[in-house]
Amino acid sequence: MISVYAYHMVKFNPSPKVLKNRRDAKLKKIAEIGPLVTGSLVKIQRKCGNMNCRCAKGEGHPAHILTMVAKGKTKSVYVPVDLVEEVREWVQNHRSLKTLVRDVSNLSLAIIRCHVAAGRGGARKKDPKPRT
Repeated sequence: MISVYAYHMVKFNPSPKVLKNRRDAKLKKIAEIGPLVTGSLVKIQRKCGNMNCRCAKGEGHPAHILTMVAKGKTKSVYVPVDLVEEVREWVQNHRSLKTLVRDVSNLSLAIIRCHVAAGRGGARKKDPKPRT
């Protein structure tokens, strides 16, 4: 599947210099990303175990967990209330990093393709040597 960004580059054919400038801008954004963590922050309802608590009758206490896949298995980590917003930001930073890395890769690929196309175009313009 071709990304929207790759489609844009195929359609408009920017120069290698423009592509390198775009790539450099993305690399600078990568350097600015702060702490990150892989996974998803999920809000769940937990039961405390107290028989007289409202959670024993159905509605649980809100809690947050970070879920991630490690070695093919889903792992969960409890996130304390005072860390929820910070962990949410870390998860978003990870998603932003993945997007930026994909964009840098697409730009690098476009630079390679421009170079190859320019090389092929130059080779076609040369007069073939007559065979003797």
